Amino acid sequence: MWREILISSGHPTWVLNFYTTLRQKYSYDTLWGDSPIAVSCRQLIVQLCSLAGSVFPNDNGDAQIKHLMLILSAVVLWIEPPDVITASIRNGGSESEFIDGCHALLSIASLTTGSLFDNLLKSIRPYGTVNLLSALTSEAVKSVLNNQSEEETWGIDSLDILLETWNVLLGDVDADKNPISTDGALASSSLFKMIVESHLKAAADSAFEDTDDTEYFHVSVSKRDEQLALYALIARASANTTIPFLAQLFSERFARLNQRNGESDPTQTLEELYWLLLVTSHVLTDSGEGETLLIPEALQAGFPNVIEAAHHPVVTLSWSIINFSRQCLDPGIRAKYFSPRLMEAVIWFLARWVATYLVPLDVSRGKVSREIDNVGTNGSQHSRKLLNSFAWENNQGELVLDFVVLISMLALTTYQGENELQFTDTDMPEATCYSRSPETHMHLSCSTGFMA
Repeated sequence: MWREILISSGHPTWVLNFYTTLRQKYSYDTLWGDSPIAVSCRQLIVQLCSLAGSVFPNDNGDAQIKHLMLILSAVVLWIEPPDVITASIRNGGSESEFIDGCHALLSIASLTTGSLFDNLLKSIRPYGTVNLLSALTSEAVKSVLNNQSEEETWGIDSLDILLETWNVLLGDVDADKNPISTDGALASSSLFKMIVESHLKAAADSAFEDTDDTEYFHVSVSKRDEQLALYALIARASANTTIPFLAQLFSERFARLNQRNGESDPTQTLEELYWLLLVTSHVLTDSGEGETLLIPEALQAGFPNVIEAAHHPVVTLSWSIINFSRQCLDPGIRAKYFSPRLMEAVIWFLARWVATYLVPLDVSRGKVSREIDNVGTNGSQHSRKLLNSFAWENNQGELVLDFVVLISMLALTTYQGENELQFTDTDMPEATCYSRSPETHMHLSCSTGFMA
């Protein structure tokens, strides 16, 4: 019965044509998009995106795909071209149609695979839906960073919806399947680079602003970490390009600090490093939230042709950050560059990195023991094994643990009164003692004076 009412009768086509006709007729009226009939039509169209199951005939999904393509062909007019639409909104146009279009993409993504989602738009455009999603997300990020007015929330609202769409597409991907096409991966790579560059500019521009409102700080940190975790999913979709990109950004900023020699104010560079540490931590590690931290699958599968640790982008990026962090042990360098804010980011990065790459499971005499150790050494499996064991090569693991303990003690004794830093530092012993190995527990106990 519902199939006849919702599909066979052609009602979805009628609704789409009805809205498109009214939209064209009242194109001169900037307020029409917020009228009750326009809002009701769009809400119905977005709901039609969610039709699934027995509503469609048992034809291997062909009818549902045609249904989604039909809706997308109409919805795309609400959100494309993204730069023109968002410019119109900033100039006083209605944002409701744009936001509803973003909702429609999210509904479609929730019913399709990454490859199918990407292919839906290719029937009417020379590019895929992922490219459109990337362009929309780019405009939303620009809006959020360039327009901080509390009255303009459309950028934040649309960015939340679009990032959730990325989460649906990339958040639960089978490692043996490509979630998006090669073109889609290129689009995600370009998007991530744009996101990072935009945030670095915003970080540098805000370096001298005073943001000591404690309540706002806690709220913004929670929101920030959720957003960074979604940025990380986008980065991992094209890890072979985004990880080297992050490494290059760190290298450039480390070089800036080395070239300054105290002659100019490093505040902006340090603020950029602060943000880079946060986003890189999310890219290289997951939060875990009660579970054993594992190296993200996208990173394990993303470099199948790398056979030497020295050439692995994740390895080189990790050691680059750790070697920079070691410099905080030098009193002169620490006083010049390592503010409580930067130390907080350093400790937070180290805590997650140690719990992921150094002591995530059982450790036996300096060698990480995982199931991957029993797998062959050809192709991608060799790369996986390399990524799961590099942290303990040449006794580097013990050196890192010693350093982590030292920096934890340093933070507790040198930065007294810095509540946020002290709170972050309390998680470090737990991270370093996460291993179940008695040998590692003993090593840490001797260094810190307590048993895990």
